[in-house]
Amino acid sequence: MQERFDAAIEYHRKELQVIPLKAGEKTPALKPAYDRPFFSLPEFDKYFYDTDYNIGLVCGLSSKGLFVTDVDDRKQYKKYRAQLDQLIRTGAPVVETKRGFHIWTRCPELAWRAFEKVNGIDLKNSGHVVVPPSLLRTGQLYMFREELNEIPVLTLEQIPFKSRPRVQEQGELIRTETGVIIPAYERPHGR
Repeated sequence: MQERFDAAIEYHRKELQVIPLKAGEKTPALKPAYDRPFFSLPEFDKYFYDTDYNIGLVCGLSSKGLFVTDVDDRKQYKKYRAQLDQLIRTGAPVVETKRGFHIWTRCPELAWRAFEKVNGIDLKNSGHVVVPPSLLRTGQLYMFREELNEIPVLTLEQIPFKSRPRVQEQGELIRTETGVIIPAYERPHGR
């Protein structure tokens, strides 16, 4: 299980907030899941070295603006091919999933924005995603199409899906129980 430990450390080196997910699942193993500081080396060891925990990444500002386009229905690729290819051409990492794929980019400007609903595509600038080399009980293995390199940083104008400012005031930040400061909308269970 050294592979999971190495992957978790690599994500951390890329300034992505790593969280453990329950073995064989997509569910966070710790509560609160998102409002905690980055792991220390002993915590990486505890959760990812010689264990069955899956790996999750927190989307949004805590991961330097990680924005994941989650295509859950491959049929939607035809309909949104131009938009999806535009993101892929930036050099964005692509992760294969059972029903589709994830496209990883960074866009800190999206932290204060909400997206119009797109059937079969989840536009994630908050919450978390399951990442390689996680393995679900169904036998689904998350894998990169190519080796993980840099995650491109995009401007709001480069994001090909319509978004709007969140109703909430743009600069509203809160301090969580663990002392981490996050945007109020990223709070998983209200205030």
